[in-house]
Amino acid sequence: MTDAMMAAAGHPGLAGGPIYLDYNATTPVDPQVVDAAVPYLATHFGNPSSAHGYAAQPRRAVAGAREAVAALIGAAPGEIVFTAGGSEADTLAIRGAVLARGAPAGAQVITQPTEHPAVLEACAALARLHGTQVTCLPVGGDGRVDPASLAAAITPATVLVSVMAANSETGVLQPVRELAAIAREHGVLFHTDAAQAAGKMGIDVHGLGVDLLTIVGHKMYAPKGIGALYVRAGVPLEPLVYGGGQERGLRAGTENVALAVALGQAARLAAAELAAGGPQRLRELRDLLHRRLDEQLPGLVNLNGHPQLRLPGTLNVSITGVPGGQLLAAAPGVAAATGSACHAGSTEPSPVLLAMGHGEDRASSALRLTVGRWTTRKQVQAAATQIAAAARSLLAGKDQNSPQPATPWPADLPAPGKRLTAVTQNADPRAWLFSYGTLQNPQVQIATFGRRLAGHPDALPGYALSAIEITDPGVIAASGRARHPIITATGDDNDRVDGAVYDVTPAELEAADRYEAGQYRRVWVRLASGTDAWAYINGQA
Repeated sequence: MTDAMMAAAGHPGLAGGPIYLDYNATTPVDPQVVDAAVPYLATHFGNPSSAHGYAAQPRRAVAGAREAVAALIGAAPGEIVFTAGGSEADTLAIRGAVLARGAPAGAQVITQPTEHPAVLEACAALARLHGTQVTCLPVGGDGRVDPASLAAAITPATVLVSVMAANSETGVLQPVRELAAIAREHGVLFHTDAAQAAGKMGIDVHGLGVDLLTIVGHKMYAPKGIGALYVRAGVPLEPLVYGGGQERGLRAGTENVALAVALGQAARLAAAELAAGGPQRLRELRDLLHRRLDEQLPGLVNLNGHPQLRLPGTLNVSITGVPGGQLLAAAPGVAAATGSACHAGSTEPSPVLLAMGHGEDRASSALRLTVGRWTTRKQVQAAATQIAAAARSLLAGKDQNSPQPATPWPADLPAPGKRLTAVTQNADPRAWLFSYGTLQNPQVQIATFGRRLAGHPDALPGYALSAIEITDPGVIAASGRARHPIITATGDDNDRVDGAVYDVTPAELEAADRYEAGQYRRVWVRLASGTDAWAYINGQA
């Protein structure tokens, strides 16, 4: 689809929200996928394993879905095992392959450190519970495994090699074909987690030479809770779920017909999109986003991962001097990630970037920006502008927040108010001052300072105090909260404050810094109106 068609079609889940650049975390369910699945929730309720008429349509639907998923990756329908998602598929492949060979205590599994946690934890569980040896191959600065390192690591005890097709954070593509060929030469099974690759790039399991391959529904516009594992015919696996023999006896339990149908329809749509040049459209959007960031933040944008060998819709960059989490918090109009979504809320540097040899600063500054089916050029350009503006704001605040020696207030300036907020207006070089007194008193006294700016009213409209948000990284880290400490002390979210606007020179603002340095420090905040501002807060914030 063209960009204009994408914009016109839209998606109901994205309407009115921030610009969505987190398609690697999850994708909106395509409306056509929903339409395909609904009849198997509302009407065709039968158990596919039953012998009566109510089972016929569900049974045909599951078979059709299996055929569609198989066709997407060049497999036979009988080689597709439906699972409840990617983590289950990874576990079935890794645990199943090792236990099916017997003597897991003497077996070796080889993987690499930038895998999804589902792979790494499955390997760790084998080591913990069965004494299996786990070998992690190193990755280079571009995030790729050197096939020579695999050849050197394989031993007669090696049962399985598991290396992902594409990394979820950087989009880096691993040399799966070369790695799988080495494994096959030694009679070793090869599994690849293709959660991020399936549907975004062409995959042929026979051309790749893999024995096991993971597919995840919610990474390709199907619902969460459905996935699949390709199991090459003849590959033995120990089941993960025991029971009635469904899914070739590898995953017992009555089939979730609606979700299987959804995955099948998603596979059909993905195949059509691949044939229509969808990856090239995503590649162009990704590169446009990168160019716009480079133009607006010259010399500060560092690409993480291989410049060419990566997913068409994935851009991972670190902006020098700006922690990724703080940057996204300062750009609420963009929905993106700092790393794997499975680590949301974590303040630790990206383990993927650390494994690639990057330092903690760069790993902590990483942004994962991923485009998808409903992303448009207009959105990409707007997102770049918002991210760049937030980065410049944080960098400016970082510079302004350097400690200043406490000195007496200059005698030729009027005494300041108890708290000051200097509001800077985009391209206006003047500093504007919004000054107020104690917040506990509803009758706020306005302290006069500087020269009231001509053409502005004596008082600004009140701001809801509860909505003043601290964006200064040091304050957030120290206090664990993102509200002005004086405001939270009032205990009243309805408190409001009026203030006057004054014209203040940079020299006067510097004098205010020196005066307040003994007890207060200036931090960057965002007012309820959406205005960015400086505010003096006490040192215990």
